[in-house]
Amino acid sequence: MRIGIYFAANKASGGVFEYSLTILEAFSRIKNNDYFIFSTSRDIPAKFRSLRNFHFINLFSKSREKALVVRDTISDFVAKYFPIFFKILYKLGIFELFKLLIKLSNRNIISIIMSKHLDLIFYPTTSNLSFVINVPSIVSIHDLHHRLTPWFKEASAGGRWELREYTYLNVVKNAYRILRNQK
Repeated sequence: MRIGIYFAANKASGGVFEYSLTILEAFSRIKNNDYFIFSTSRDIPAKFRSLRNFHFINLFSKSREKALVVRDTISDFVAKYFPIFFKILYKLGIFELFKLLIKLSNRNIISIIMSKHLDLIFYPTTSNLSFVINVPSIVSIHDLHHRLTPWFKEASAGGRWELREYTYLNVVKNAYRILRNQK
């Protein structure tokens, strides 16, 4: 099989980074597949770049990193000064526009991933790409705190609830399998 792994965690992610490394370690023990590691992280250990059946595709770039900062800054601004904006989009069903934005802003990554003709792609961290790329996927969902603790601003304020809800509902709808963290 040709299996992709979308590695987006970095050391600052803590447990999610360790989880992602554990996934790579587990796959490294299964020798009869070809693995394509699509990494947007600078922190992926070198040992995974040199394994015979691992093909490392570096998707990290400073310009992409800066674009994500700009995107997050704009999103934070809208959330802070126009908090009702995301709620209105979500209630009206217009959040689907985000799918188009995801496709447009990630078209190069999508093209690279699609060029590998994968049988399956694994996302150790929840990713919007999982529901815009037409490859069967296994996606990890690490928490649903926007639902469990909506009173915490970091989980729900400023459109975060709506964005997380939209993301998770689309992931669940489109994924071949879901892995969830149980506590």
